[in-house]
Amino acid sequence: MKHHIISLCPVIFFSLVAGTQSGAQNPICPPGVYFADPSARVWNDGRLYLYGSTDESCDYYCSWRHDVMFTGDMHTWGMVTDVFASAGEHDQVPYNNSLLFAPDCAFGKDTFFLYYCQPDKDAAEGTAVSTTPAGPFTNGTQLHTYGHNQIDPSVFTDDDGTAYYIWGQFSLKMARLMPGMRAIDSTSIREDVLTEEAHHFHEGAYLTKRNGVYYTDAV
Repeated sequence: MKHHIISLCPVIFFSLVAGTQSGAQNPICPPGVYFADPSARVWNDGRLYLYGSTDESCDYYCSWRHDVMFTGDMHTWGMVTDVFASAGEHDQVPYNNSLLFAPDCAFGKDTFFLYYCQPDKDAAEGTAVSTTPAGPFTNGTQLHTYGHNQIDPSVFTDDDGTAYYIWGQFSLKMARLMPGMRAIDSTSIREDVLTEEAHHFHEGAYLTKRNGVYYTDAV
């Protein structure tokens, strides 16, 4: 893994952008790094962590690795690279070499769980584990979705500690996670929570709760 720390001065950044016609650069990323599909999590250390895809080519989506970005003040950002990979030197997915798409992370029982997805019609979802929020994440294991092999996982933990798995493309699925956080309760799977036809749902769903009301956001 490689660590990068960058500091952003908003005034200087705005001046630079306003005075140039060159291509856009994400202001919190190191130059040349393209970080997409982020899931934002705040853990007990008070830092905000972003778990996302790492784009590296115009010829295919994302890449075969995940990086993590973090900040303690929304001003200075750090990045840990190669926290998880599905191919190459840091490969932690023994059952395929497919690309890695939009991930999420959850915490339970002193373990951080990375939930990743891949364009694999037989093994689209998986989990990996770490003792720290920025990895490295190891032991990639298929998460069985009982035939619902689609992308873009997210995890919501309710007030009673029950964790729910949310995923899908064009049709949103939800299910309870088992206590070990690495398997879903097949009896709890719900299909078509949102659909493309009825709700214009495509992908990237995220569940939150405020004042006793549940909200889901998606693209």
